[in-house]
Amino acid sequence: MSLLKGEKGTHLILYGSLVLPFGRMIGAYHARPDERGPHPTVIVAHGPRGLTPNVKSLCRSLARLGFSAISPDLFGGKRPRDAEAARAAFAALGEDRLLRDLGDAVEAVRLAGTGWADGSRLAIIGLGEAGRAALTTSAGYDCGATVLVSTPLSEGEPPTAGMVAAAAAPVLGLFGVSDDGESAEGLREIGASAPGAELVIYREASGDFFDDDTDAFDDAIAADALDRVARFLSRTMPAQVS
Repeated sequence: MSLLKGEKGTHLILYGSLVLPFGRMIGAYHARPDERGPHPTVIVAHGPRGLTPNVKSLCRSLARLGFSAISPDLFGGKRPRDAEAARAAFAALGEDRLLRDLGDAVEAVRLAGTGWADGSRLAIIGLGEAGRAALTTSAGYDCGATVLVSTPLSEGEPPTAGMVAAAAAPVLGLFGVSDDGESAEGLREIGASAPGAELVIYREASGDFFDDDTDAFDDAIAADALDRVARFLSRTMPAQVS
């Protein structure tokens, strides 16, 4: 049971490590309200930096707002030493492996009967390059919603932007544009082609605005982004959000 300083919300939470009882039995970080469940559940797919303290903090923040949150450790406990190593490690996972691990996480939530995870109310958050796999997994497993944070939309075949436009479930995308990432104009065009998606553009932020382990972290913008995520999830899979 914990109330951590600086984390918003009203729910006391439980958090820690677990092993997903499905597929490769990979490790994961999870956080949930310290209350009788089951709770709407969010799978957080970490990006190239791995299962960082920032990702764990996001899981706890979601739990404080009434959701169960699980982030599979796609790197098996390893942390890349720098940005270049992170990109190489994420690329080495391969799309098939990434999709398999995220699919196993969905199956674990739906089949484990934990009492605190509600597999019928399930969303996926994809951080950075994991956003594409989050979209694919969400569509393949009929999840209720997908959130993308700083996901490159012009990459892949077909381009991730087309996947956003074709998504049957609601999509929230949060993007910074002050670096070499997506342009504001390009994001607006994608938004116009995807009426079911909500794309938020932070013009003064870079793509790492949400990661407090980087120099580009912006506390005010990150707080706004988390608030938008909470409201979006509460609309698409109702939970007690404070």
